[in-house]
Amino acid sequence: MIELDKKVFGNITTKEIIGADPPAIPDTRDIFEKEFSILLAELSSQPKINLEKILDE
Repeated sequence: MIELDKKVFGNITTKEIIGADPPAIPDTRDIFEKEFSILLAELSSQPKINLEKILDE
């Protein structure tokens, strides 16, 4: 059984990708690209010590 509310990439959950009506391929790509941009913006605002902790993990 798959946990549908599990985050698979940033804030995107499993059910958003494989739900009852999964989005079309171009829409899925757009969703992932938007989330990737958000994650990159958040990453660039992180202090160096936080990035080192993430790297260690």
